[in-house]
Amino acid sequence: MKRVKRFGLPVLLIGLIFALLSVPFWHDARAATPLTGSARATAGTGGVTKGLFVKLSAANTIVASTGVGDSVVGVCELTASANGLTRYAPAGTMTTVTSGEAISVGDLLTTGTGSKAFVLDTSDTSTQRVAAMALTAASGADEDVTCIVLPSVVEKRFITTSSTTSAADSLAIPVTHAVVAKTTGGDAEALTLADGTVGQVLTITLVTDGGGDGTLTPTTCTGFATIVFADAGDTMTLLFVDATVGWIIVGGTGVAAPPVITV
Repeated sequence: MKRVKRFGLPVLLIGLIFALLSVPFWHDARAATPLTGSARATAGTGGVTKGLFVKLSAANTIVASTGVGDSVVGVCELTASANGLTRYAPAGTMTTVTSGEAISVGDLLTTGTGSKAFVLDTSDTSTQRVAAMALTAASGADEDVTCIVLPSVVEKRFITTSSTTSAADSLAIPVTHAVVAKTTGGDAEALTLADGTVGQVLTITLVTDGGGDGTLTPTTCTGFATIVFADAGDTMTLLFVDATVGWIIVGGTGVAAPPVITV
Protein backbone atom coordinates (compact mmCIF):
# COMPACT_ATOMS: atom_id res chain seq x y z
CA MET A 1 0.00 0.00 0.00
CA LYS A 2 2.84 2.40 0.80
CA ARG A 3 4.42 1.76 -2.62
CA VAL A 4 1.12 2.53 -4.37
CA LYS A 5 0.76 5.81 -2.48
CA ARG A 6 4.35 6.74 -3.24
CA PHE A 7 3.80 6.54 -7.01
CA GLY A 8 0.24 7.86 -7.03
CA LEU A 9 1.17 11.51 -7.63
CA PRO A 10 3.63 10.89 -10.53
CA VAL A 11 1.05 8.69 -12.22
CA LEU A 12 -1.55 11.44 -11.96
CA LEU A 13 0.90 13.98 -13.42
CA ILE A 14 1.71 11.70 -16.34
CA GLY A 15 -1.98 11.22 -16.97
CA LEU A 16 -2.54 14.98 -16.94
CA ILE A 17 0.28 15.54 -19.45
CA PHE A 18 -1.20 12.98 -21.85
CA ALA A 19 -4.62 14.56 -21.45
CA LEU A 20 -3.21 18.00 -22.35
CA LEU A 21 -1.36 16.61 -25.35
CA SER A 22 -4.60 15.18 -26.66
CA VAL A 23 -6.18 18.66 -26.92
CA PRO A 24 -6.47 19.65 -30.64
CA PHE A 25 -4.18 22.68 -30.60
CA TRP A 26 -4.27 22.89 -34.40
CA HIS A 27 -7.60 24.67 -34.18
CA ASP A 28 -5.89 27.71 -32.62
CA ALA A 29 -3.03 27.53 -35.09
CA ARG A 30 -5.41 27.75 -38.02
CA ALA A 31 -7.46 30.58 -36.53
CA ALA A 32 -6.76 34.17 -37.64
CA THR A 33 -4.26 36.01 -35.47
CA PRO A 34 -5.92 39.10 -33.98
CA LEU A 35 -4.38 42.48 -34.75
CA THR A 36 -3.54 43.48 -31.22
CA GLY A 37 -0.48 44.62 -29.35
CA SER A 38 1.14 47.83 -28.25
CA ALA A 39 4.55 49.37 -27.80
CA ARG A 40 5.69 51.07 -24.61
CA ALA A 41 7.17 54.56 -24.78
CA THR A 42 7.76 57.78 -22.88
CA ALA A 43 5.62 60.85 -23.55
CA GLY A 44 7.57 63.78 -24.93
CA THR A 45 6.98 67.52 -24.71
CA GLY A 46 3.31 68.39 -24.29
CA GLY A 47 2.33 64.86 -23.33
CA VAL A 48 0.14 62.52 -25.38
CA THR A 49 -3.56 61.70 -25.43
CA LYS A 50 -5.30 58.39 -25.93
CA GLY A 51 -6.87 57.92 -29.34
CA LEU A 52 -4.69 60.43 -31.20
CA PHE A 53 -1.92 59.92 -33.73
CA VAL A 54 1.66 60.17 -32.46
CA LYS A 55 5.17 60.31 -33.91
CA LEU A 56 8.63 59.70 -32.53
CA SER A 57 10.61 62.68 -31.25
CA ALA A 58 13.47 60.48 -30.02
CA ALA A 59 14.08 56.79 -29.43
CA ASN A 60 11.11 55.37 -27.47
CA THR A 61 9.66 58.87 -27.03
CA ILE A 62 6.38 59.90 -28.66
CA VAL A 63 4.70 63.27 -29.21
CA ALA A 64 1.53 64.47 -30.89
CA SER A 65 1.50 64.24 -34.68
CA THR A 66 -0.36 67.11 -36.34
CA GLY A 67 0.75 67.43 -39.97
CA VAL A 68 -0.13 65.39 -43.07
CA GLY A 69 3.57 65.00 -43.78
CA ASP A 70 4.45 63.66 -40.31
CA SER A 71 5.84 60.14 -40.00
CA VAL A 72 3.12 58.67 -37.81
CA VAL A 73 4.35 55.82 -35.64
CA GLY A 74 0.93 54.81 -34.31
CA VAL A 75 -2.05 55.74 -32.15
CA CYS A 76 -1.64 56.60 -28.47
CA GLU A 77 -3.39 54.11 -26.18
CA LEU A 78 -2.62 55.68 -22.80
CA THR A 79 -2.84 59.38 -21.94
CA ALA A 80 0.32 60.65 -20.24
CA SER A 81 1.93 63.96 -19.40
CA ALA A 82 5.48 64.83 -20.48
CA ASN A 83 8.06 62.23 -19.36
CA GLY A 84 5.29 59.87 -18.28
CA LEU A 85 5.12 56.21 -19.30
CA THR A 86 2.65 55.45 -22.06
CA ARG A 87 2.02 53.06 -24.94
CA TYR A 88 0.88 53.23 -28.55
CA ALA A 89 -0.57 50.92 -31.20
CA PRO A 90 2.11 50.57 -33.92
CA ALA A 91 1.80 49.65 -37.59
CA GLY A 92 0.01 46.36 -38.18
CA THR A 93 -2.24 46.62 -35.12
CA MET A 94 -5.94 47.33 -34.72
CA THR A 95 -6.96 50.19 -32.46
CA THR A 96 -9.33 53.15 -32.12
CA VAL A 97 -8.52 56.65 -33.32
CA THR A 98 -10.43 59.92 -32.85
CA SER A 99 -11.91 61.38 -36.04
CA GLY A 100 -11.32 64.94 -37.17
CA GLU A 101 -14.05 64.86 -39.81
CA ALA A 102 -16.56 62.50 -41.46
CA ILE A 103 -14.90 59.20 -42.38
CA SER A 104 -16.12 56.25 -44.45
CA VAL A 105 -15.19 52.59 -44.09
CA GLY A 106 -12.08 51.86 -46.15
CA ASP A 107 -10.80 55.45 -46.20
CA LEU A 108 -7.05 55.93 -45.96
CA LEU A 109 -6.37 58.22 -43.01
CA THR A 110 -3.72 60.79 -42.26
CA THR A 111 -3.10 63.02 -39.26
CA GLY A 112 -4.16 66.64 -38.96
CA THR A 113 -5.37 69.32 -36.56
CA GLY A 114 -5.38 68.09 -32.98
CA SER A 115 -3.62 64.84 -33.99
CA LYS A 116 -6.99 63.48 -35.11
CA ALA A 117 -7.75 61.29 -38.14
CA PHE A 118 -8.53 62.93 -41.47
CA VAL A 119 -9.24 61.36 -44.84
CA LEU A 120 -6.25 61.40 -47.19
CA ASP A 121 -6.91 64.14 -49.76
CA THR A 122 -6.29 62.64 -53.20
CA SER A 123 -6.48 66.07 -54.85
CA ASP A 124 -3.90 67.67 -52.55
CA THR A 125 -0.62 68.33 -54.36
CA SER A 126 1.41 68.38 -51.15
CA THR A 127 3.25 65.44 -49.65
CA GLN A 128 1.01 63.38 -47.38
CA ARG A 129 1.61 60.23 -45.34
CA VAL A 130 -0.86 57.40 -44.86
CA ALA A 131 -1.35 56.63 -41.16
CA ALA A 132 -4.21 54.10 -41.03
CA MET A 133 -7.20 52.54 -42.79
CA ALA A 134 -10.71 53.02 -41.37
CA LEU A 135 -12.66 49.89 -40.51
CA THR A 136 -15.67 51.80 -39.16
CA ALA A 137 -17.22 55.11 -40.15
CA ALA A 138 -17.64 58.49 -38.43
CA SER A 139 -20.31 61.06 -39.20
CA GLY A 140 -18.10 63.93 -38.04
CA ALA A 141 -15.33 64.98 -35.68
CA ASP A 142 -14.56 63.52 -32.25
CA GLU A 143 -15.92 60.04 -32.88
CA ASP A 144 -14.14 56.74 -32.25
CA VAL A 145 -13.06 55.02 -35.48
CA THR A 146 -11.71 51.49 -35.48
CA CYS A 147 -8.71 51.31 -37.77
CA ILE A 148 -5.67 49.32 -38.76
CA VAL A 149 -2.48 51.33 -38.28
CA LEU A 150 -0.44 51.32 -41.49
CA PRO A 151 3.24 52.04 -42.15
CA SER A 152 3.68 55.78 -42.63
CA VAL A 153 4.08 55.65 -46.41
CA VAL A 154 4.54 58.87 -48.38
CA GLU A 155 1.73 59.69 -50.79
CA LYS A 156 2.85 62.34 -53.29
CA ARG A 157 0.06 63.38 -55.57
CA PHE A 158 -0.28 65.80 -58.42
CA ILE A 159 -2.94 66.28 -61.06
CA THR A 160 -1.89 64.66 -64.32
CA THR A 161 -4.84 65.18 -66.65
CA SER A 162 -6.27 68.64 -65.95
CA SER A 163 -5.34 72.07 -67.24
CA THR A 164 -5.44 75.62 -65.97
CA THR A 165 -4.83 79.13 -67.27
CA SER A 166 -2.29 81.78 -66.37
CA ALA A 167 -3.44 85.31 -67.12
CA ALA A 168 -1.40 88.19 -68.48
CA ASP A 169 1.01 89.66 -65.92
CA SER A 170 0.60 86.55 -63.73
CA LEU A 171 4.22 85.58 -63.26
CA ALA A 172 4.13 82.35 -61.21
CA ILE A 173 3.41 79.33 -63.43
CA PRO A 174 1.11 76.94 -61.51
CA VAL A 175 2.48 73.49 -60.65
CA THR A 176 -0.92 72.12 -59.63
CA HIS A 177 -1.98 71.01 -63.11
CA ALA A 178 -0.54 69.08 -66.02
CA VAL A 179 -1.11 71.76 -68.65
CA VAL A 180 -0.85 75.54 -68.24
CA ALA A 181 -2.33 77.81 -70.92
CA LYS A 182 -0.41 81.08 -70.64
CA THR A 183 -1.38 84.58 -71.82
CA THR A 184 1.21 87.36 -71.89
CA GLY A 185 0.62 91.09 -71.56
CA GLY A 186 2.06 94.00 -73.48
CA ASP A 187 5.27 94.12 -71.46
CA ALA A 188 7.99 91.55 -70.85
CA GLU A 189 7.15 89.09 -68.09
CA ALA A 190 9.70 87.39 -65.78
CA LEU A 191 7.95 84.07 -65.28
CA THR A 192 8.83 81.79 -62.35
CA LEU A 193 8.39 78.06 -61.83
CA ALA A 194 8.61 76.49 -58.35
CA ASP A 195 9.82 72.96 -57.70
CA GLY A 196 7.27 70.30 -58.51
CA THR A 197 6.71 66.74 -57.36
CA VAL A 198 9.12 63.94 -58.27
CA GLY A 199 8.01 62.52 -61.62
CA GLN A 200 5.69 65.41 -62.45
CA VAL A 201 5.26 66.30 -66.11
CA LEU A 202 4.22 69.87 -66.94
CA THR A 203 3.37 71.39 -70.33
CA ILE A 204 3.30 75.18 -70.76
CA THR A 205 1.67 76.68 -73.87
CA LEU A 206 1.49 80.35 -74.84
CA VAL A 207 -2.08 80.59 -76.11
CA THR A 208 -2.33 84.38 -76.41
CA ASP A 209 0.59 86.66 -77.27
CA GLY A 210 -0.09 90.06 -75.77
CA GLY A 211 3.06 91.57 -77.25
CA GLY A 212 5.59 91.00 -74.48
CA ASP A 213 7.81 87.95 -74.17
CA GLY A 214 7.47 85.66 -71.17
CA THR A 215 10.86 84.45 -69.93
CA LEU A 216 10.59 81.43 -67.65
CA THR A 217 13.23 80.86 -64.95
CA PRO A 218 12.64 77.76 -62.77
CA THR A 219 13.75 77.65 -59.15
CA THR A 220 15.69 74.44 -59.86
CA CYS A 221 16.57 73.11 -63.31
CA THR A 222 19.24 71.20 -65.21
CA GLY A 223 20.31 71.56 -68.84
CA PHE A 224 18.94 75.06 -69.30
CA ALA A 225 18.56 78.39 -67.51
CA THR A 226 15.58 80.11 -69.14
CA ILE A 227 12.88 79.51 -71.74
CA VAL A 228 11.39 82.41 -73.71
CA PHE A 229 7.74 82.20 -74.76
CA ALA A 230 7.46 84.80 -77.54
CA ASP A 231 4.74 83.72 -79.96
CA ALA A 232 1.33 82.11 -79.63
CA GLY A 233 1.77 78.36 -79.99
CA ASP A 234 5.13 78.23 -78.19
CA THR A 235 4.98 75.06 -76.10
CA MET A 236 7.43 73.35 -73.74
CA THR A 237 7.09 70.11 -71.79
CA LEU A 238 9.16 69.72 -68.62
CA LEU A 239 9.81 66.87 -66.18
CA PHE A 240 10.64 67.40 -62.50
CA VAL A 241 13.27 64.82 -61.54
CA ASP A 242 14.00 65.67 -57.89
CA ALA A 243 15.01 68.55 -55.62
CA THR A 244 18.62 68.39 -56.87
CA VAL A 245 18.15 68.04 -60.62
CA GLY A 246 14.90 69.98 -60.72
CA TRP A 247 13.11 70.54 -64.04
CA ILE A 248 14.52 69.17 -67.30
CA ILE A 249 13.26 69.72 -70.82
CA VAL A 250 11.39 66.83 -72.43
CA GLY A 251 10.53 68.64 -75.66
CA GLY A 252 9.20 71.80 -77.24
CA THR A 253 7.57 73.24 -80.32
CA GLY A 254 6.38 76.49 -81.84
CA VAL A 255 4.50 77.77 -84.89
CA ALA A 256 7.38 79.74 -86.34
CA ALA A 257 10.16 78.16 -84.29
CA PRO A 258 10.53 76.44 -80.89
CA PRO A 259 10.89 78.70 -77.82
CA VAL A 260 14.37 80.14 -77.32
CA ILE A 261 16.32 78.25 -74.63
CA THR A 262 19.31 79.69 -72.78
CA VAL A 263 21.81 77.62 -70.81
